[in-house]
Amino acid sequence: MIEVVLTPEESTYACSIGELRHQEAIRQGRPDQHGAVGSSYDAGLKMHQDGAAGELAAAKALGRPWAATVNTYKRGGDLGENVQVRLRRKLYYDLIVRKGDRPDDYYILVLGELPATKFWVVGWIQGKDAQRDVWWNNYGGYGGAWFVPQNCLTRFPDDNSV
Repeated sequence: MIEVVLTPEESTYACSIGELRHQEAIRQGRPDQHGAVGSSYDAGLKMHQDGAAGELAAAKALGRPWAATVNTYKRGGDLGENVQVRLRRKLYYDLIVRKGDRPDDYYILVLGELPATKFWVVGWIQGKDAQRDVWWNNYGGYGGAWFVPQNCLTRFPDDNSV
């Protein structure tokens, strides 16, 4: 697991990208997905900002560029064409992969949330390898998904915390 600390400037940048994403989702009439954020404007904004911060943390940990894209929903990836970052707010949460996710993409689990600046990049799995019956669940009643346990992810070297 790689520990990443975002600088104040990086956190601010992630928040601005998250706000742009949230504004575009509203402008395009895209509803919040899977009941995760409810109907509150502030909750939806926080979800987008936390997600952007998770992407930036993963990019920083892995030494990859972060494109900070807006309006690329379900096209491309968060870190390159086929790499998706999944932020989870609780440190004990599993990586989530949903039915509509691309099986050939790679999914990275990042733990943490703003306003804290510390995140943990846990590991990764390819989508098709995440689709095991034993990992299928409907936690919270928001729709079924595969929840890959943290100990089943391929780990990144953790000797280079940033």
